[in-house]
Amino acid sequence: MTNQFVFKPLEDSDLDLLCHWLSQPHVKEWWNDHLTDEEIKSKYKERIGDSIVVPFIVFMHDQPIGFIQYYHADKVGCGWWPDEVTGTIGIDQFIGEKDLINRGIGTKMIKAFVDHLFKNSNIKKIITDVDPKNLRALRCYEKVGFEFVKEIMTPDGRASLMMMNNHHLGLPLEYQQMPEYFDAHNVGADTETKNALIAKLLKEQHVKTVLDMTCGTGSQVFYLTLQGFKVIGSDFSHPLIEIARHKALKANKNITFLDGDMRDLHVGKFDAVITIFNAIGHLTKPDFEKALKNIHANLNDDGIYIFDIFNLQAITNDVIDDFAMDIESIVNGVKIRNVQHSEIDRTNGLLTSHDHYTLQKNDSEPEIHTNRFSLQIYTAHELQTIMQKNGFEIIHQYDMAGNDFIAEKSLNILTVARKKKT
Repeated sequence: MTNQFVFKPLEDSDLDLLCHWLSQPHVKEWWNDHLTDEEIKSKYKERIGDSIVVPFIVFMHDQPIGFIQYYHADKVGCGWWPDEVTGTIGIDQFIGEKDLINRGIGTKMIKAFVDHLFKNSNIKKIITDVDPKNLRALRCYEKVGFEFVKEIMTPDGRASLMMMNNHHLGLPLEYQQMPEYFDAHNVGADTETKNALIAKLLKEQHVKTVLDMTCGTGSQVFYLTLQGFKVIGSDFSHPLIEIARHKALKANKNITFLDGDMRDLHVGKFDAVITIFNAIGHLTKPDFEKALKNIHANLNDDGIYIFDIFNLQAITNDVIDDFAMDIESIVNGVKIRNVQHSEIDRTNGLLTSHDHYTLQKNDSEPEIHTNRFSLQIYTAHELQTIMQKNGFEIIHQYDMAGNDFIAEKSLNILTVARKKKT
């Protein structure tokens, strides 16, 4: 099977299973049908083949695990949701098998479904209404990228309206679904050289305290700590933070690692904030500006922000061809092959990569994962404008070797900026 989840349109033969799931206490608590089996079958039979409300049985590794449906909000909303225009899709879901809840599967299932829906460019945004007391569901949607809009009143009672716009960029699989393979694909022979450059730039600015807001498994944090800096690491990916914490414990290092998103994490005041290795590329332009405001708030007066991103101006078609890769590695006895190719949308500054992972353990059947994600990339001039607008002045821009940045040649823009006094 090429994907972890398969969404099979609901059929007559699924109705008994659906009745069984809807009778389970963990589903009944939040799914407000309260119907007899015959009423359930009648209700959902009408939706089979419907184009307004479209139901699916969710399979994971060929086993049915839950239910999910989408609906066109402009046709069924009746004024419950704001901006019910064509292109607004609503979703509802539940995990039917009790032994699969509280294992992160719901989050992965929702993300896979959202990615599936957003492949249709006519879908502008996805909404969901969640019981405010259903903290497990709220957390799932938050992890996927839904944002709280407001509380609303629906026929089933008060609900938290959450929404995701079709401007999400996606993420590499190693960030959340396959964190155990993150280091194999993101920490290479040149990592220490790049870390040394970051340390050099920080020392030149007389920095003593550093907040790494996209620390991953802690590469920069551990290096800078050894160089005498006082460093705190944070990342939105809980699995990567857990790996970083384990590394610190194993090395007997007293280093703080925090779960948090660079767009809204408030830690304190630091001499410098860093977000290295194209981290800002995982944010849309509006979210990057939101992050800049938050970074500004986490810096001391005259504090320094150092970050890097691919240089749109230098990414030619030949460079895109060079980005293609076919690499193999072995992690904990698992043989991993990652084949990737990329494409670029120069108008919107989007570098999109397509990954095909093959995981082979001993003589077991290969496990296949596919993924697509984009990086928002910039020209140096765009960065200068955005930084100025959001309270920073650029001190200098380099390539990732520490040489002066050359707009037509440098593949990366490494920016050192200073917080302007308000």
